[in-house]
Amino acid sequence: MARGVNHRVDVGFESRNLALAVLLKIESQCGYANLVLPAELGKANLENRDSAFVTEIVYGTLRQRNLYDEIIASAAKRSVKKIDVVPLNILRMTAHQLLTLETPAHAAVDSAVRLTVRNKSGSASGFVNAISRRISERSRSEWISQLCQGRNQIEQLSLTFAHPKWIVEKYFERLGSWDAVERELSAELSTQEIIGRWLQLQPAKHANGQMIVDISREILRISRRFSGQLVVFKIKVHI
Repeated sequence: MARGVNHRVDVGFESRNLALAVLLKIESQCGYANLVLPAELGKANLENRDSAFVTEIVYGTLRQRNLYDEIIASAAKRSVKKIDVVPLNILRMTAHQLLTLETPAHAAVDSAVRLTVRNKSGSASGFVNAISRRISERSRSEWISQLCQGRNQIEQLSLTFAHPKWIVEKYFERLGSWDAVERELSAELSTQEIIGRWLQLQPAKHANGQMIVDISREILRISRRFSGQLVVFKIKVHI
């Protein structure tokens, strides 16, 4: 029994390590998640549930990176630009696990520290440990509430729905009402979650890029329910 538990723990850590490798590759090479992730999953010998876990961490972290960066900057009391790329991406995916997936703090924080050491950034392990613990002290809604204090409407909506400010501004220019912008962003966030769940349910390995084709078709099918402008956003699932 203990051996089986230990095996699952190790697989969970290796899944997180693969997710980190994908995030780092996307950032360093300005890559597309819907191209990089399937290629890396194809090389890994993971069960479907572990591939689904990697997929959720990668897409979830990228989808809400703007929000997570704000939370990390607040917790660290420094700009994310001053944090090295490896610890920063570890903190981003840890924030996603803590605040969106609601992973138990001890598991998420322990994995974050181990990832820091594994990826030759051991000198930052104390920093990653401290910031991860600070992030875990508040819920997602509590963080958003704190970060929104003293901000204008554009900044508040940007934080709440994890969108760049320029996208919020474009929506306001098109819709002319903050209530309409909020409804649109809320609908878009819901659609992103649907797409994320769909991605998790797909087989981990497809030959000749078929997974990418299937994903694109499904994204188009789902996004037809929304405005034409959103279709473009949905195809670019790496955003």
